[in-house]
Amino acid sequence: MDRKEFIHSSGRWLLLAIIGLVTGFLALNKRIEKDPECVVLPVCRGCNQFSKCTLPQADKQRGNGEES
Repeated sequence: MDRKEFIHSSGRWLLLAIIGLVTGFLALNKRIEKDPECVVLPVCRGCNQFSKCTLPQADKQRGNGEES
């Protein structure tokens, strides 16, 4: 293998590694978005996880009779 082949081969492996890292990051990021964690919205009632949320803010909102 000469220098030119080595550079081409290294470039291909580097590109493959970058694509793999980006794919892994996007897959992990999407999995985190599906978590029922609060997104720190100022109004709990607008959250799609409000009925299942266990954070104190949501408990306080439900206690005030503001559940929707």
